[in-house]
Amino acid sequence: MRYYFLLLFLVACQRKPNYQQLPKKIEGLKTMVLVQGGFFKQGNENGTPAEKPVRTVAVQDFYVDATPVTYQDYKLYAEHGKVHNAQWYDENYHKRNLPVTGITWHQAADFCNWRSEIEGLQPVYKLTDEKDSYGYPIFVRNDSADGFRLPTEAEFEYAAACGETQEVFPWGEKFEHRFANFDIEKRSSKGKWRRLAPVDSLYCNSWGLYGMSGNQWHWCDDWFDAEAYSKNTNLQNPVCKEANGIKSIRGGSWGSPSDAFLTVYKRSYTAAGNYNFDIGFRCVRQVKTMQIKEKTTIKKPHEINHVYYREEKYFRPQKYFRGNLYSNEFVSLLGQYLADYYPNCLYFHVQVDKQPPLTPRQLAALIVKVCQQYQIHPLLLTGIFAAESGFGSCSVPRWYNNPLAYHWQNKLIANGEPEYNAPIGLKNEKFATLQDVFHSFCKGIRKKFYIPVAKKDLTAFHQLYVGYDAHAWMLPISRIYRDLLGIRIDAKYPQTNVGRLIYLDWEQF
Repeated sequence: MRYYFLLLFLVACQRKPNYQQLPKKIEGLKTMVLVQGGFFKQGNENGTPAEKPVRTVAVQDFYVDATPVTYQDYKLYAEHGKVHNAQWYDENYHKRNLPVTGITWHQAADFCNWRSEIEGLQPVYKLTDEKDSYGYPIFVRNDSADGFRLPTEAEFEYAAACGETQEVFPWGEKFEHRFANFDIEKRSSKGKWRRLAPVDSLYCNSWGLYGMSGNQWHWCDDWFDAEAYSKNTNLQNPVCKEANGIKSIRGGSWGSPSDAFLTVYKRSYTAAGNYNFDIGFRCVRQVKTMQIKEKTTIKKPHEINHVYYREEKYFRPQKYFRGNLYSNEFVSLLGQYLADYYPNCLYFHVQVDKQPPLTPRQLAALIVKVCQQYQIHPLLLTGIFAAESGFGSCSVPRWYNNPLAYHWQNKLIANGEPEYNAPIGLKNEKFATLQDVFHSFCKGIRKKFYIPVAKKDLTAFHQLYVGYDAHAWMLPISRIYRDLLGIRIDAKYPQTNVGRLIYLDWEQF
């Protein structure tokens, strides 16, 4: 305890920069705002176990983007690196002033490195040969570099809550629906936004930061540790560096079902290799490493020599499951995957119609049970669940208990199984339980008109299911098959008989 107070005293006595010589904003690729460091109480005694106990920590001065990285910001990176986010071709998301989502932690870190280089700074993140538990590469942070990086959990909470004042929300103690984009609609249209909101339309706190609560989760620098606060270490600029495959996210999103997800102290996480409709990021720079200029000089694209992070190049297979896909062992594996990748799944937190909340393992067991009855590959249903609603973490279909968004514009299914676009009020509007959903989905996938296209590739199969080309629809399917089974399935591979990865009795066709 004596050491603890000594540490706080030393931090308080550290020489502070002369704020008269620091501009409040710097201009580069986008505007950054100065956040003056200090002490604050991190966590909440009434929060989840991961948010307790409350501890006093200190953060140093840092600059942070006034708004999350937008599509306009991301465009230059994507065009030169050819590293598009998952929703790059989706006009519902790809709009210049919307926050860019659908990117992994690795892509966010690589963007930070790229941004450092085009602004003449030293990149912070270095790619290593080490892999996390899902086979994705581990980046290490160079604390002496002067470039951009992702905020730590402590920095994000401190900045969101306006420094040492520490409000519950960026605007104060009480929640205000009008200030945040979250899931207020719940099958209605009473909210201002249907999906993501433009970054400058959200609440701006006293630091000059927009959208620190709601709209999209933010990737953080930390690996997630549910016991971080109780360990009571790293009280000065704390950051969890113990690689475990799971990264921290902060801020809540347009898919969050209640204001409890939007508090400044709310901690959440997802696997570093995951991406979703509602996970984006913003960048920070540490003041102590910066040479401050009113406006940085941005290098032209041809002046940089950046090695872009390519997931397919650096991903290394782990030991994959090779047993019975309908076994308890596989249910446990799938359940852990859902817990790591989709902790904000709606079905883990609230009741929807007659569907009570489930644990990740219970949801995995239900998927496997229903798929076994129809001899459907359980990862096909899992992949489509992720593609349509981020596993129930966002999007409209989940509130109709229709998270698989049935057969989009497939005209052949119109008089058979339910359609996502059915007019409200008709029998196809929703389902009472997820079991109803899964049974109906499997029956639909077993319809004979799918077999001819299943003898081709995944592109042909999805064109019939969706009704048109939807690149983002195929990506989660590819990832889930690879992550859990080490099986390659993508738009053009296998070139024929993709049905063998969809129907487990494919030989009969």
